[in-house]
Amino acid sequence: MGVRKMRGKRVTLAIAGGLLASFGAFAYSEYCRDIRAARARVSSGSNVLNTPCGPIEYAEAGNGPPVLVIHGAGGGFDQGLELAQPLIDAGFRVIAVSRFGYLHTPISAVASPETQADAHACVLDALKIGRVAVVGGSAGAPSAMQLCLRHSDRCSALVLLFPMAFAPDRALLISAEDDLYGTYPSARYTAAQISGARFVGYPTGGHLLLGHWTEASSEVVAFLQTIADPL
Repeated sequence: MGVRKMRGKRVTLAIAGGLLASFGAFAYSEYCRDIRAARARVSSGSNVLNTPCGPIEYAEAGNGPPVLVIHGAGGGFDQGLELAQPLIDAGFRVIAVSRFGYLHTPISAVASPETQADAHACVLDALKIGRVAVVGGSAGAPSAMQLCLRHSDRCSALVLLFPMAFAPDRALLISAEDDLYGTYPSARYTAAQISGARFVGYPTGGHLLLGHWTEASSEVVAFLQTIADPL
């Protein structure tokens, strides 16, 4: 019986090992496919501006009042365009940048929110855009705020979505209470410190406002239609 049990265990282990190897090969194949698809998605549709602040990648979509969109940690200009699709649909001109170190924008020797904000201003200069509404999502919020603080004449309005943040004048801040990154209390506090700012909070939805994105997007569109500079 002891020999049979040992043989049975070896067979079980061999089967388990084979299944794990098969699952690992499948997962790796899927990973490679997703990486190829992601690289293909960001290989076109953008341009690189040579500015006094260095090379900066950007993409544009839509027509109407300009809105500068600053992405978070999950992508570059592509994430900005996806985040801003409701604005594009509503008749805004969206300029989505890739922050320092993302996609084709090289990392800066001093990659602080302040220097990134100055780079945003360099993009506006290169595109000959005076004032824009600014939308910063997640990790894009610090440089969005610094742009409006350091270059207030270039910022007509500010929207911070699930922000890693504290902010300047004329803002709207949106977050969910169950966001594990803790953006809800900081967004609420920031809104309370800004004259004329409005905080929009949801009890659930997490960092990406799942289940509330359509509602939150409508809030952003309505706000910018009221505040943003016309053409």
